Amino acid sequence: MSQDITGTNNGSDIGSLAFGKDEEPSTGREPLRDSQYYFEDGSLNLRVEDTLFKVHTSLLKLRPSDLEGKFECGNSTGGVENVIIPTIKAAQFRNLMQVIYCPPSDKLFLSLPAIPSDGIEEKDALKQFIFYLDVTSLAHQFGMHDVEKWAKPRLQSLVHMFGRKISRGLDGVSNDDDLGFGPMTRAEADNSGGIAEHATYEEGSRAPEADENHMEVDDEDEESSKEDSVLEVSDEDEDEGEAKGKAKDDKNSKNSHESLSEEDSESDDDYSYSGQSSDGDDGSEEEDMKDLDAKKDDSTQMIKAEDSPIFRLIDGIWYAGEISDILLLHDIRNLLQYHCTSPNYLPVDLLLSFLRVPNLRERDPPTFGFLFLLLLDHGHKTWNRPMFTQTDRMAFFSAQSYLTPLPDSLKAPSTSPLFKKLGSAKKFVEKFSNNSTLDSAVQKCYREAFSCWRQEFDDTYYENLGSSEPLVAIKALGTIPRRRLSFSEGARSIECDHRCYLRLLGQIDRDIQGLYARLAEYYQPIN
Repeated sequence: MSQDITGTNNGSDIGSLAFGKDEEPSTGREPLRDSQYYFEDGSLNLRVEDTLFKVHTSLLKLRPSDLEGKFECGNSTGGVENVIIPTIKAAQFRNLMQVIYCPPSDKLFLSLPAIPSDGIEEKDALKQFIFYLDVTSLAHQFGMHDVEKWAKPRLQSLVHMFGRKISRGLDGVSNDDDLGFGPMTRAEADNSGGIAEHATYEEGSRAPEADENHMEVDDEDEESSKEDSVLEVSDEDEDEGEAKGKAKDDKNSKNSHESLSEEDSESDDDYSYSGQSSDGDDGSEEEDMKDLDAKKDDSTQMIKAEDSPIFRLIDGIWYAGEISDILLLHDIRNLLQYHCTSPNYLPVDLLLSFLRVPNLRERDPPTFGFLFLLLLDHGHKTWNRPMFTQTDRMAFFSAQSYLTPLPDSLKAPSTSPLFKKLGSAKKFVEKFSNNSTLDSAVQKCYREAFSCWRQEFDDTYYENLGSSEPLVAIKALGTIPRRRLSFSEGARSIECDHRCYLRLLGQIDRDIQGLYARLAEYYQPIN
C-alpha cells in the first residue's frame, strides 16, 4: 500500500517536502523496480513517478536530515515504508542516491573534481550540471545539508565557467536517457546485487569504520519487510524541519563566489533573467529558420515545457532563488537566455510553452520578459498562428507599437552602458568604480574589462538599438545574453588576485535583469 507524505507544498517549491493528500503522481501504471536502487534487504519503499526505490533507512540516517524523524515514526509500526514523492523525477532521485550510496573512494567522486577541467566535453558538462543540480536541490529539499554543501560549490563553478558547453551539450538532447544516466560505478563488490559498503561521502572525510559500512538484517526485520505501514507527516513537522535546515545551512554553507561584497548582493532586486538572441549579423539565417518553423504543423498541441530537458535550467533558477545565491542565479539565467537563441531561436511552440510555465511572470519577471521579447521578435505572422491566444496577440501588437522606437521609460538609468556607447576606458571606470575600488583595479582590471566590453557591445549593437524600424531594436535587445556571456569569458581571463570582474559582472547582471523585468510589463492586453 502507498501513502503520500503530506504537507503544504504545491509541488513547485524546493525548500520543503510537501504533497497533497490522497494524490498519486503516477500515471496509474504499476510501478517498476529501479534497476539500481531497489534492494531486497532495504527497509524503505519510495515511489517516484512510476519507479519504486527500496533503500536502507540506516544508511540515510548517516546523513543528518529533516526526514530522519519521519522515518523513525514510520518504523515504529515494524513494516516497510511505502512513500510516494510526487514532486520530483525518478532520474533526479537516482542521482541523489548515487551520492548517498557511493563510498568515498569511488570513481564517481574521483572523476568529478570541485573545479572541472578546461577540456571537459560538452555532453559531460551537461551531464555534470544536471547531476549536481539534482543533488543540491534534492539535498536542500530533504535537509541533507552535508550533501548540499559538497555539491553546491561544484555546481557554481561548473555553471560559471562552462555555461557555453552546457548549452551545446543540450542540443539534440530530448530526455535524460539521451545523456546516458545509468549506474555510476560503485565498489566492485556491489555488482553482485548487494551493498558492499554503506558509506557516505563528505569532502575530506575518511571512510567510515567497518560497523558503519555494514547493515545487518535480522529475522524479525526480514519478516516485517513483507508488510507495509503508513507514513504521515504533519505540517508542523515540515515547518520545523525547514526552519532547522535553513538555520544550519546559513551557518555551515559557504558560497564559492563570496568575493563579492555584501553591498553587491543586498542591492540586487533579484530580477529574473532568461534566454538569448542571435546577432544582427546572422539575420538571413535566422529568417530562414523562422520561415521553416512557420511551415510546421500549426496544431495547438504544444510541447510541455516541464517535459523538455531545458526545463532543468528553470529548476536551477528556482533552486538558486530559494537559497538566495545571487551569482548562481545570474549565471543560470544567462545560460537559459543564451541557450534559447544560440545558434538559432528555439522553436516557437517551445518558447511559448516556457512563457506559459505556471506563475513564471510572478516568480521570475525577467525570464518571462525575455521569452516575451523573443516571441515578439518573430513578428505578426507568427503571432497569428493558432497556438497564440487573443490575449497573446493583443499583447504582442501593443508591445510592438510601444517599443518602436525604444521608449525612454525602458532605458532606466543604470551603471552598465546598455543603451549609450562609452567612448573611453576612463568613462567606463567612472561608471563602475567608487571610493572603495582599489587603485590597481582602476588602472588594470577595469580598463582591460572595457576592452572586453567594447569588443562584445560593438557599434552595430548600439546602432540597432536606436533604430526606428519595426523589431530591429527588439532583436538587438535579444543579443545581450550572448554578448554578456562572451564578456564574462573575456573578463574572467584578466589576471587579478581580487577577481574584480565578479564585481563588474554582478552589476551588469543586475542591470540586464532590470531591463528584462521591465519588458515583462509590456505583456498586457489592449484596453
